[in-house]
Amino acid sequence: MQSLLFDSEPARGFTCILADPAWPEYGGGGRGAQNHYDLMSVQEIRDLAPMVRDVAAPNAHLWMWVTDTYLHDAMHIGSAWGFRYIRTFAWVKLKKDGDVHPGGIGQYGRGAHELLLLFVRGSLLVPPDRRSSSVIMAKRGRHSAKPRESYDLIEKATPGPRLEMFCRKAHPGWQALGNETSGGNLADDLRELANALPQIETTKETA
Repeated sequence: MQSLLFDSEPARGFTCILADPAWPEYGGGGRGAQNHYDLMSVQEIRDLAPMVRDVAAPNAHLWMWVTDTYLHDAMHIGSAWGFRYIRTFAWVKLKKDGDVHPGGIGQYGRGAHELLLLFVRGSLLVPPDRRSSSVIMAKRGRHSAKPRESYDLIEKATPGPRLEMFCRKAHPGWQALGNETSGGNLADDLRELANALPQIETTKETA
């Protein structure tokens, strides 16, 4: 696991948690998410609740990416993790020329957006001068990669320390946990992180 990143007393936990769960989006023809990374069942994602609660600060934000298929489940998972739903943000995917992407797969409509849910634990308001539009207009990258603009929005709204779960590419100033970053089992990494919180020394973010 990489070194921990804190901008204040670590014992209080992470004020900002970002999760891009490995939703069980199986598909054929080489287009399913299972062709890119290991997937988890909804119950397995929900079962991370005790560990997420242990690493979250009493007053914190949870940002969660979700596919339309699992929107209902995401609401329940956010609650199980100890947070209450506040708002939905939408990433509208753009082509390289800046026009809206025509959309990908979908049995009822061709999806050209992804949803980012904001949940709150305790009381942590976003100051008026740090509130962004709920629409993120950004170009599409590789499969499952989220745009830099989404990180800018989150970092503007939510103070650190920051934790990204299911992380596939580490970002400066964030503690990264995921098969492709920390290299371990997410549940085990969260337990290790929770055990380390009271003992480690305070450091500053590198971002």
